[in-house]
Amino acid sequence: MKLPTFLILITLVVYSQGLSSQQQSDIITANKECQKETKVSKQLVDDIFNRKICDVSAYENNKQLREFAVCVDTKAGWLNQDGTYNTKSLKKWLQKGDLNCEEAEEAIKKCVVKKETLEDTSFHVLKCLYNIGV
Repeated sequence: MKLPTFLILITLVVYSQGLSSQQQSDIITANKECQKETKVSKQLVDDIFNRKICDVSAYENNKQLREFAVCVDTKAGWLNQDGTYNTKSLKKWLQKGDLNCEEAEEAIKKCVVKKETLEDTSFHVLKCLYNIGV
């Protein structure tokens, strides 16, 4: 399974290639808006997207990164306010990269786990997908 990075975020510009022009625009806009809203370090986001960080869990307590993950996931339509993921939408997005249907389903089964807070849930998904190479 080789995809540039999630959430994310997770790869927003890279994966937007297989999406409709409206979806591309929405994801790029979400990324920009969320960086501005959360004041997350642009360098940190770039390093994650470019896989220059070996262990994203080292940033688990980074409030801005956690808020950024929630923001992008929500604006992209993947994360609902109740902490559940729109797995159909996320699966479709994952399949726009290098994952086939079964691989996308397996990644979702493994990574999409509702946690106590939106931030915990979204960061868990980011970390899990990152660690499996998505």
